[in-house]
Amino acid sequence: MRRLCQAIANETIRQGLDSQPVVIGGDRRFLSRDSAVAAAEVFAGNNIPVVLLPDDVPTPLVTFAAPHLGAAYGVIITSGHNPPEWNGMKVFRADGSLPLDEETDRFQDEANAMTVDDVITLDIALALRSGMVVERVLTNPYVDAIEDIIDIEAAREAELHVIVDPMYGTSELTLGMILNDMRVRTEFIHAAHNPLFGGIAPAPDLERLSALISMITQGRGRYDLGLATDGDSDRIGIVDEQGEYVTANDLLLLLYWYLHEVRGERGGVVRNLATTHLLDRLAEHFGEESRECRVGFKYVTAAMDEIDAVLGGESSGGLTVRGWIKGKDGIYACALVVEMLARTGKRISELRELIYRITGRLYA
Repeated sequence: MRRLCQAIANETIRQGLDSQPVVIGGDRRFLSRDSAVAAAEVFAGNNIPVVLLPDDVPTPLVTFAAPHLGAAYGVIITSGHNPPEWNGMKVFRADGSLPLDEETDRFQDEANAMTVDDVITLDIALALRSGMVVERVLTNPYVDAIEDIIDIEAAREAELHVIVDPMYGTSELTLGMILNDMRVRTEFIHAAHNPLFGGIAPAPDLERLSALISMITQGRGRYDLGLATDGDSDRIGIVDEQGEYVTANDLLLLLYWYLHEVRGERGGVVRNLATTHLLDRLAEHFGEESRECRVGFKYVTAAMDEIDAVLGGESSGGLTVRGWIKGKDGIYACALVVEMLARTGKRISELRELIYRITGRLYA
């Protein structure tokens, strides 16, 4: 990890961006915080200022923070939805987008050619005293930015009741603040800090949301919606009011319909090749363009820029919307789903049937 950070630091200097900060955060996995500190020591050792986010943070907060701070890069130590024994590092450009293959290959090759002796570091205590590393909390700016583009008032009038499963990940604080401001009655499960994620990979799919589904089913109409985010909060999973898991493919259909028909957002849609072709049918119905791209969210956001798409997403639960960050955001997506229910006055099951009447269904 230090060698990779040194390679990114070298690129930052080559581009003349070393006066701009690098923003660094970590999630709740073992050694994420230690690794974030070690990364900060490398950039500080190369005379590149660092904004170090304290505690654990969602990946989309770092995606947001890069352009918000005018940073050269954003870095978060996380392994997302993968098993608890894994860890990794995600890197974002200054605009919050993911580097494409040419850039990541360059980082990789340069890092692999180094030894540890090639890495320059500055001890974190000295870096903090000298001001090369500053700790800063960006929770409020991130939440405020989401609330600027979400219809908070509509949700307040709807009096919704939801249950949220953050899967022991990082969304409770930020999503809880947003739902509280929306006056949504919210119950959280699996919200404790547990680096083992309850013994499962924190991916919000059907197999791993049995507790959420069971609580809604047994609630007998108590809940309007179940929401889930993955380990680093950039993916979303939802369960309808009847306790039925809603696939990410169906969620993308719902949100594209809502953004186009209720919010009045005109434009096409982007999906990767593993995501439902019903999005293409819906776009055709609207008279809009649909675009297929390779697997990898960096290709989704690049294609969105090419056609000025309203929505881009993938069948694994990642999505983003035009006008928000250039990366996946499960927290924003959860807020948007709540807004959709509030403004339409319909339940998820009703909205699905409405859209199926337009697109038809696909069966495996």
